[in-house]
Amino acid sequence: MTLAGALSIVVLFSAADGVDRSPVDLAVTSDDRWAVTANETADTVSLVDLVAGRVVDELPCGRRPSAVAISADDRLVLAAGAYSGDLTLYALADGKLRETARLAVGAEPRG
Repeated sequence: MTLAGALSIVVLFSAADGVDRSPVDLAVTSDDRWAVTANETADTVSLVDLVAGRVVDELPCGRRPSAVAISADDRLVLAAGAYSGDLTLYALADGKLRETARLAVGAEPRG
């Protein structure tokens, strides 16, 4: 699936249940199987199964997430909460995200 296809899934998901998530960043695993989005207005991250074409998990993160990143081994996800000034670390395994740590880093962490 292309990056544009992944964004289309996220946009459809955002409208499907009437909740405005406003995805503002996207990271894709090295095998193109999973995408993770930072959902700014929902204060969440979503895990998208790019093969099935659907969102399979969504978890809270810091306020107004502005960026997400996936580790080179595809096992960890990091989300930056711009308004809360924190980084949230998740484990990615078996099609699920699990929060493992939250670290206060100061105002508006980016990238």
